[in-house]
Amino acid sequence: ARSGSTMNDDEFTDGRKLDALIAQEVMGIAVFMGTDILGWGTPGFIQRPNPLEYYFSNQEVQENQPVPHFSSNDVQALEVAKRMIELGFEFALINDLRSEPRHYAAEFSKHGWNIGETTYINGKRAPSAALAICLAALDAIREGVE
Repeated sequence: ARSGSTMNDDEFTDGRKLDALIAQEVMGIAVFMGTDILGWGTPGFIQRPNPLEYYFSNQEVQENQPVPHFSSNDVQALEVAKRMIELGFEFALINDLRSEPRHYAAEFSKHGWNIGETTYINGKRAPSAALAICLAALDAIREGVE
């Protein structure tokens, strides 16, 4: 497995690729492709990896597992938000009722906001909360690195 390998933006256009970026850059999980592993499981029942899937080595259960669906599952996206809060970011998520179709906006900041009637979240907008959270987290992490 290519643990710790760096992935660049050009490789990531779909949800699973975004999930892999979130796992690696935000959650701190080494990610690898299914083509990098032979298989796992008990003798007589070997599970073959999907060559197009992204995996991580789950040490708790001692096996390779697909990267969580951070960008399409609200519960797993909240794990991303919790991680960002642990890293010292403040978090805001709003449902933009004025947009058609409706969108969510998420933002992570180390500077805070002036909360009030005119508060505007200058975050990442997406049609789902999970996607907005992931896009905002990746943006905030990368902004802190530059």
